[in-house]
Amino acid sequence: MILARGEVREGKAFANNVALGIEQIGQRAEEAVGFASRRTFQEVIGALLTGIEAITRTDAATAKPLLEQVTGSTSPVMRWVTLWWRSRAFAMVGQQEQGEDLGADAMEVARELGETFVGATHCLFAELEALEGVVEPALDRLQRQIPLLEQLGDKYVLSLVWMARARILTGAGMEQESIAAADQARVIDPRWADPWIFLSRRAVKQGDLEGAARTLEAVQPPFPGAVVRELKILRQAADGEIPLWVLAEFQDLRDQVPSEETAAQLQVLTSYSPCFTYGREVLGWKLLYLGQVAAAERCFSALLEEDLDPDLRASVRMGHQYASMERHRTCPTTELAPVQPKDETPAPGVDLESSKPQGAFVGSLELFAVPDLLEFLRASRRTGLLVLKKDNKTGSVCLEHGALTAASSPSYSHVGGRLLQMGVITGEQQLEPDTIGWANAPDVELPADVLRRALDSQIRSALGELIAWDRGNFCFHTGAYCGSIPAEVKLTVDTQEAVLDALRALDEKNCNSGMAPPD
Repeated sequence: MILARGEVREGKAFANNVALGIEQIGQRAEEAVGFASRRTFQEVIGALLTGIEAITRTDAATAKPLLEQVTGSTSPVMRWVTLWWRSRAFAMVGQQEQGEDLGADAMEVARELGETFVGATHCLFAELEALEGVVEPALDRLQRQIPLLEQLGDKYVLSLVWMARARILTGAGMEQESIAAADQARVIDPRWADPWIFLSRRAVKQGDLEGAARTLEAVQPPFPGAVVRELKILRQAADGEIPLWVLAEFQDLRDQVPSEETAAQLQVLTSYSPCFTYGREVLGWKLLYLGQVAAAERCFSALLEEDLDPDLRASVRMGHQYASMERHRTCPTTELAPVQPKDETPAPGVDLESSKPQGAFVGSLELFAVPDLLEFLRASRRTGLLVLKKDNKTGSVCLEHGALTAASSPSYSHVGGRLLQMGVITGEQQLEPDTIGWANAPDVELPADVLRRALDSQIRSALGELIAWDRGNFCFHTGAYCGSIPAEVKLTVDTQEAVLDALRALDEKNCNSGMAPPD
């Protein structure tokens, strides 16, 4: 139930324990938890946790495709959690009918799992009803669950019910009743941050900044990211950077379903306080969900020029990428020639026409640095081909669920160079370039582990060159075919780790040469 409550940090710790358990019980894993291998579980749970985290920061655009990946899981619990959050993702952008359909699917799975899951799904339905203005039946639905859950002794779902009740009461304008409900949730499970955040926001609404801060500071450390973010906003208000009335009005607007009226009110509030960057970020997402792509892109672009906290910058950058993707539905494939080997004979690359990519988005490397672009693709677990162009040079990076699987650059066109460096082939042996970053050596047999080391080195070497490109253009083709590296050799490289290693190497190179690092 920690995942149903959006506790991503706790979910990650739990997932690590389950992954270790799957590894230990081996063949019995499929029967025990619904996953045949630790890797399969980690891929599924990674997509699920990233999707939930996206929804908690109001980023339904990222969440939807991630959660869709998990819906077909053989684990009933995982399937229920996914349906639960997918329903919320649709509801938060005003797509009630789809949200209700997914909620009905979640209830069907919940009945197989037991009463606590049924109770949690009733919370979902109650909030869906309240969004349609059916408040009394929604509150009655929740009230019927309370004695049942008290009898079961399930504090996780019981606190979930009380928080759903608090949010519905707030939406109905019943302020004191909503505060009492949230306080009840806090008492039932004081370790859960959501009730504390809710109570802090209500204190702001009543003009009590000090009380709001005290409430958040009482959360059991280490503070979740949401608490840290709220405390930063409160400090801005205490320092006079954000007028109290602006912050108070913002409390009721941030979680409302996107509408023209909500966006207009947010624009008024943020115009009074341009330094309220979190408010401007929320406005950007609302505009994006309303289809006002140009306005959303302008909003996110302006924010990217400011000094933002890392978590806020990541969300803003993602919003800008989605706006760019909406604006550029197509990308000319004539500009996406594969990397040429040094002998300038055409390398067999990706045929973008035959691969039928599902979509593409383009942009400028002057606006989106290569490290930021790769972090976006990693965080949203994208699969496809990223092509970079700088002057007359081209580089390519293949990703699978956000991890690197192949890469090539002007100086590191394919794996043959790495095999030569390792001394396992000679320059006289014939190499046949096969796909991005890969080449076959037909006249010599090489062990799979040697080839994997060479492929890993190829990916990192090519990335090390591309990471320094600070001008040019990029195009990412979702779902594009990335070649046929032999199955026994294929590997994935952690994108975040590889990027950090490449940046460290670039800094060392610049320091040794006396050059300033690129902007």
